[in-house]
Amino acid sequence: MNTKALLKLLPLLLLSVLLTSCNRQPKYVIGASLAGAGDWTAKLYDEIKTACYQYPNAVLDFHIAHENSKLQEEQVDSMIKAHVNLIIISPSFFRNESNMLQRAKAANIPVIVVDRQIDSPYYTAFIGRDDEQLGRMMGNYIGQTRKGETTNILEIAGSPTSSPSIDRGRGLREAIAKYPNLHIVATIGGTWNPDSITARGKEFLRTHPNLKFDYVAGQSDNCAMSMRKAIEQTGGHKGVRYIGIDGLPGPKGGLQMVKEGKMEATVINPTRGFQVVDLAKNILEGKPYKRINILNTAVVDKSNIDVVMTQNEMVHDQKEQLDRQNNLLIHFFERFKHQQIDIALNIVILILLIVSFIFFYRITVLSKQMIVKEVTLRLEHYMEMQMMQSRQNLSNKEVYNSAESHFMNVLIATIMNNIKDPHLDAVTIATSMGISTEQLNSTIKRVSNASLKQIIKITQKFVDERRVKVDLP
Repeated sequence: MNTKALLKLLPLLLLSVLLTSCNRQPKYVIGASLAGAGDWTAKLYDEIKTACYQYPNAVLDFHIAHENSKLQEEQVDSMIKAHVNLIIISPSFFRNESNMLQRAKAANIPVIVVDRQIDSPYYTAFIGRDDEQLGRMMGNYIGQTRKGETTNILEIAGSPTSSPSIDRGRGLREAIAKYPNLHIVATIGGTWNPDSITARGKEFLRTHPNLKFDYVAGQSDNCAMSMRKAIEQTGGHKGVRYIGIDGLPGPKGGLQMVKEGKMEATVINPTRGFQVVDLAKNILEGKPYKRINILNTAVVDKSNIDVVMTQNEMVHDQKEQLDRQNNLLIHFFERFKHQQIDIALNIVILILLIVSFIFFYRITVLSKQMIVKEVTLRLEHYMEMQMMQSRQNLSNKEVYNSAESHFMNVLIATIMNNIKDPHLDAVTIATSMGISTEQLNSTIKRVSNASLKQIIKITQKFVDERRVKVDLP
């Protein structure tokens, strides 16, 4: 392979090395903006992150809106401008007055709505529970456990503009309408923030000291437990029962509260982050998917709390194992990536060294060829002069006009007269010319820029090709 061909192939070789040695860029970027900032949102994020371990070509760009609709709109618009491949959103508001989903659809970015409903047709798919059903399950549980006993209910609501608060309140009322003994005596809260609920609850109790209620029905476990805190701090209202929605694991989750007897029951609000990621994968890869995906739920009380908590502990252990394995994989991948980079650099350096060697070798060969050609022309000139001198019987002074020419004349004559000697060497030639071998070699190098062997070889070729008579004077 000549130098030019190798130089043409060099960019392809370098590209091949880089493509095979460097890890691929992420194929999918999934943006997410979730409305809440509580334990339920943290659990959903944790599940989505863990599910993404299965898809190393997916990158998660995660944001929390903190129940701030303006902030969430800015987050979604930022994702649209960044051209993410898909957006997951838990809307902080029910009415889509900002039209941000419409802007996402115009940008051909699919949107998955999770957790909460939104008044917009521009989403790609929904996955979550039926909040009205959660409210109905809470109301039915109270009705079934009270068995006809007159029961006053204090409802603790979340944000009035969020679909979970709207739908759970509607479901609760729909359920207790079937039980004449159940009555909602008041609704307080108006926020998902636990501290705010406790503060508002304490103020409500101070302003309504004679209000009697038997049940606190929280639209989330945090709502119920925050009101319990307000009751404990103000005193009174003994024997009140508490029920909530979410059923989260953990030391402060609803399941533990049921286990400790601080809540009578909780309605599971499923997160299902793994199903969210699977749905996103199907949408991105053009596979079939359901547009509306309603998740199943259940009520947990003292009758089934042990079974549910055992299942949650098993899931938690499996997740921790996945996290450890993923961290190990990341560690090994980083080491492997560095090794790949080192190998790539070594290959590039090797290729450059090979190309450099071939290039300089070719330059050296061409240089030697040019020197030989030049020496050959000069020697042929001197040999032609030798022949002319022999034919015309001219003196050296008439033919040569310099010491250099005279030296070359004597050298060529000596070589040609001894050309048939198979052992012709520097000693023989120097002796014939009456000089030392050192003088011979140094003068040849200075005058002709060639070696004695090259001169003998060129002279032999000249004699053979032209059938020159070698018995010169």
